[in-house]
Amino acid sequence: MEDAIEAFGPLPMGDLSLAEARISWEGRIISLNFPESVFLEGSDAVKKYTMKMLSEAVPGDRFIVTNTEDMPVEHRWTGLSVVTNVLGMGPIP
Repeated sequence: MEDAIEAFGPLPMGDLSLAEARISWEGRIISLNFPESVFLEGSDAVKKYTMKMLSEAVPGDRFIVTNTEDMPVEHRWTGLSVVTNVLGMGPIP
């Protein structure tokens, strides 16, 4: 069994980027809680953040994306759809 950092809150709501967290907690699984505040900024911001998050997650091992926040219903499905679409695109060049 490996150690895990559960519900890690990255920037802009936390004080570490995913890249910094991966260095600080090298070898541990990071379960990232997608920041609710990004969903409130709209689809373009969600897509941009998701792409940045994935670039910081390289090579992608020991990484889980979650959402444990109670985001407003008017942003929930649009935001989650954008994240899902980006995650389904495959490797980022």
